[in-house]
Amino acid sequence: MIDLDWVPAVPRDDPLAAEPALPLADLSRTQLIRPPAGTSSGRQVDERLGLGHALVPAVTSRPDPLCLIPVRGLVPLKVGWAARQWSALSLSAHAFADTVIAHLDARGGTAEEREAS
Repeated sequence: MIDLDWVPAVPRDDPLAAEPALPLADLSRTQLIRPPAGTSSGRQVDERLGLGHALVPAVTSRPDPLCLIPVRGLVPLKVGWAARQWSALSLSAHAFADTVIAHLDARGGTAEEREAS
């Protein structure tokens, strides 16, 4: 299990893109496109923000022309997976796992974190 920080994804020409990081309270000035309320990630956003811009887990790859801005004060999203047979996973599941592993490598993740994923 690893923690992925939440980041708003905004167009590079958006005024927020110039911010190096945002305090949690500053998200109230945006109209967020966010996870569904019935999901665990949606409940986490509701508890902290009560609320546009998309609020997404931080990963190292991002589509251009988006800018991902760190948010201070929002609890990271815990992610992980388990599989009985790695070869039985779908291409999407493999792509997700590869993205998380690349994120761990880029931030200097521990071997323990990689094994737990």
